[in-house]
Amino acid sequence: GTGGAPEAGSGGGGGAVVIEPEPTDCAPLTGANPLTPGRKTETITFDGVTRNMTIYVTASYTGETPVPLLTWFHPLTGNENSVNSSGFIALADTEGFIVVAPAGVDGSWNFGPCCNTTADDFAFAKYLVEQMQTRACINSKRIYSAGFSNGAMISQYLACRFADIFAAVAPSAGDLVNEVPECKPSRPISNIMYRDTTDIAVPYEGGPTFVREGITFLGAVATFDRWAEIDGCTGTPVMDEDGHGNGCQTHKNCEGGVEVTLCTGNYGGHAPGPADDAWARLMQFRLP
Repeated sequence: GTGGAPEAGSGGGGGAVVIEPEPTDCAPLTGANPLTPGRKTETITFDGVTRNMTIYVTASYTGETPVPLLTWFHPLTGNENSVNSSGFIALADTEGFIVVAPAGVDGSWNFGPCCNTTADDFAFAKYLVEQMQTRACINSKRIYSAGFSNGAMISQYLACRFADIFAAVAPSAGDLVNEVPECKPSRPISNIMYRDTTDIAVPYEGGPTFVREGITFLGAVATFDRWAEIDGCTGTPVMDEDGHGNGCQTHKNCEGGVEVTLCTGNYGGHAPGPADDAWARLMQFRLP
């Protein structure tokens, strides 16, 4: 489907949406070391800091057809290898997309009030995507972000800042926070959130966390409601399941044809949601 890209005059409260076609051809790559199928660990230097990153290129990649890109952000104290337990690597082969999972500075992502204090991780995320686009034939309409815990929080705010780059995001176990009240994306953007009611690190009901001082989470439902407000959603959410027996609620009547989803389930406490469900939902959306 092309949710997030309805025909002109259709969709939610946003009215006509001008749709540009998805790219079908690959332009000549401008970067060194064009990507080839398989897994590799590399370094990337930005703003004077060199970090590791894991890149996984689907086996079906030929460089002749544009493929989606997923950026994945690890939890606090994690690194590029944390993507191993996300479920997205195996999924990349069956679904035909590229994964890039960078390492944060000091094992963390700076989204404002937390967690490292030195890196501009928003600028880094933008640079990361740009670099991948010079080395592989990326479908510019299908670039997504997902993350777990601290990585989910930067994914939340990447949606706020870079709705012109990311088609949709899927954060797990990480909400918006009171300390960063501003979220004004350049267009409505779909957000698929996974939360466990037994999460003690990022409490489902919101509030402070014992993990780091100075962060106050809005909570799962309040974050869901906030995104519905940001995206101009109206009406009541539609209930469904995530394919693993957990309940999801989705605002489907939003501006620009986007959707806001909250899946509440037994994911293992402070743990990521199911990658297969996240990818199936992400792929419903593309940039206009």
